[in-house]
Amino acid sequence: MKKQISKYLSFVLLFITISILWGCKETIDCCVMINIDKVAYIAFSDENGNDLLDPDAEYPKTLDTKQLRFAYIVDGNEQVLARNSDILETREIEGILRYVLRVNLNDTEKEDSPITLLKWSEEEIDVIKASFHRANDGDIIVCTKVVWNDEIVWEKGTGTDGRVIEINK
Repeated sequence: MKKQISKYLSFVLLFITISILWGCKETIDCCVMINIDKVAYIAFSDENGNDLLDPDAEYPKTLDTKQLRFAYIVDGNEQVLARNSDILETREIEGILRYVLRVNLNDTEKEDSPITLLKWSEEEIDVIKASFHRANDGDIIVCTKVVWNDEIVWEKGTGTDGRVIEINK
């Protein structure tokens, strides 16, 4: 008798599970997946390999991130961005813990290669152009290429994990 009840319950549970799964054909608008991947992590070194972002080190070319300003070029106009206080992070690069600058790249759809400016001073400005793969009506934006001052420094599929870019200054 217990065997029959167990078989019956198994059949009922299987039927309920199949019914629930069969009935879930509609998508729910509240559960749209969004993937926006537009961050580049940039490490800076001098000709001796010194970490120029290390706030505790003093090298001749040490970079002062307190003066750094970010801007996007949109429709030919410069839009200065509000400054984040947490732009420095540490990342492991080739087994060494390094400071990196976290840059939110301009991802405007109005340009093929949107421009992000890093303004160290009025005289020293680095230009980043980025390319993006876009899908699902803008719900998916993934960076595919980064160009630093007209030199390609990263492309998707090149083996550099996490879009960590090394720049020599």
